[in-house]
Amino acid sequence: MKLSVIIPAFNEEKTLVESVTRLLETGYILDVEVVIVDDGSIDSTYVKAKELAAKYPCITVLKHDNNCGKGAAIATAKNIVSGDFVVIHDADLEYDPRNFKYLIEKIVNPGVSIVYGSRFLKDNPNKYPVYLLGNKFMTLMFNMVFHAGLTDVYTCYKMFKRDVWDKIVITSKGFEIELELTARAIRLGINIVEVPIDYSPRTLEDGKKIGLRDVFTGLWKICSICLKK
Repeated sequence: MKLSVIIPAFNEEKTLVESVTRLLETGYILDVEVVIVDDGSIDSTYVKAKELAAKYPCITVLKHDNNCGKGAAIATAKNIVSGDFVVIHDADLEYDPRNFKYLIEKIVNPGVSIVYGSRFLKDNPNKYPVYLLGNKFMTLMFNMVFHAGLTDVYTCYKMFKRDVWDKIVITSKGFEIELELTARAIRLGINIVEVPIDYSPRTLEDGKKIGLRDVFTGLWKICSICLKK
């Protein structure tokens, strides 16, 4: 069986190589393919991605001419991946790909189709309380609207079995993709299992990109999906 890892990357020249190397040097029970989508970076992210692809045959590199957003990058890779399981991984080193093993241990079980890595099921550092409160608020709103019981809808680590991944429709361009993927899955009647993962948040100075605007975009996405039958 194969695990497909989608890596949307925008101006991640400082962390991309270490992030992908750490990913590929971690032992899994599955074969791994990696699809890196350079989302219109203006630094050397694309060059570094191509260098990684030359070194590791399992890597495919795609490119946007302009910055379109995380959701758009994931949509670009959506039908390229060929694995039995699909997971999203950010290139910024906030998430540790060695934690994939916890998601894999769950998703290989019969009856489990989606596994999320939750940053709030264990103690993890928190550099910005406002981000924590924003995440908690959006998760609460999501749970109320969709009658869910999740702890971390904005987690990057979302792993899907291939048959479910193929049914997911992506219309989001930005960070609201996190809410859309979850809402689409719940609308399909699929239970989402959460497992604790490690998380090391970076600072705004280091390039953290999500902001207050994404909260309002996320609220709109929740409403738009909820209103569509």
